[in-house]
Amino acid sequence: MKSTGRYYRPTYSSQKKTKNTRKKRNNVNYVGQPEQEPIQNSEPYTEQEADTEPVTNAEPEPVPEAVTNAEPEFVPEPEPEPEPEPEPEPVANEESEPEPEAKAKGELHYHYNNLVQFRAKDIGLGVCSRQKATILFQLIRQTPAPHFAVEIGVHLASSLVVMGAVVKGKGTCVGIDPYKPYVQKSLPKVQERLNKVDQEWVHETACKTISTHDLDSTVKIVRETSEKYASKIKNHSVTFLHIDGNHDYDFVKQDIRLYKSKVMKDGVIVCNGYNFLDVRKAVDELLGNNKSFKQVTCSTNLPYLIAFKKIK
Repeated sequence: MKSTGRYYRPTYSSQKKTKNTRKKRNNVNYVGQPEQEPIQNSEPYTEQEADTEPVTNAEPEPVPEAVTNAEPEFVPEPEPEPEPEPEPEPVANEESEPEPEAKAKGELHYHYNNLVQFRAKDIGLGVCSRQKATILFQLIRQTPAPHFAVEIGVHLASSLVVMGAVVKGKGTCVGIDPYKPYVQKSLPKVQERLNKVDQEWVHETACKTISTHDLDSTVKIVRETSEKYASKIKNHSVTFLHIDGNHDYDFVKQDIRLYKSKVMKDGVIVCNGYNFLDVRKAVDELLGNNKSFKQVTCSTNLPYLIAFKKIK
């Protein structure tokens, strides 16, 4: 018998097996058995077994499991379809409808940030807050064009420059202030601070502010009292009136009485200092119960401002 390595193939002449031995050998399972040394003296295979390949004792190769945590195959996302270009908005002229509110607010922030850059911290007076500038801006835009805006009580022109910026290119703006010491009995603390201020310096500062912001062709300051200048304004010619002069009852009542007839239909009157008793009393008497005027609500409400629109 010749050996061919680890397993051998016996010759046909040595294949003499009994039936019991053949059955016993056929029941042997070679799969999964531990590795053994080559058998030299084992009994020969049968002719049928000789034609088959020998069974090895090596462990079967494991079947690879499906990879569950593998990254998914990259699939490029489809490119989004380009959005259609918006149609250009028509250019609005003076007689067209007001621009959208969002654009109006953007213009307001531009005017406020670029024009109202000063603060009267040295005297604590003459400051136009952002909220007040917002209200003035909104109300002026609601009035008909061309605009003719009038302010009584200019001081440092903080409110006047906002008004002038809104009507620039669409009208004119006049500020009335005598720039002389005056008595304000209802507000003694304010009067005390005003007495310490040089009115000539205040007037020069207001004029420089207007010139600095390129509003000389739109805004004009008149150094007269509101009582004297009233006769120079035609009736039904004012589109926007801002009353912010002497806050004593008699002076507020006088300003309203002299200038309410100057305001045209759909024009607006704004009174500053409504949180003071004297101002509130005069406004309620002459405008609150007047059927020709209707109170206007603003998106930004301030307790010291009240506005009325002339309806007839």
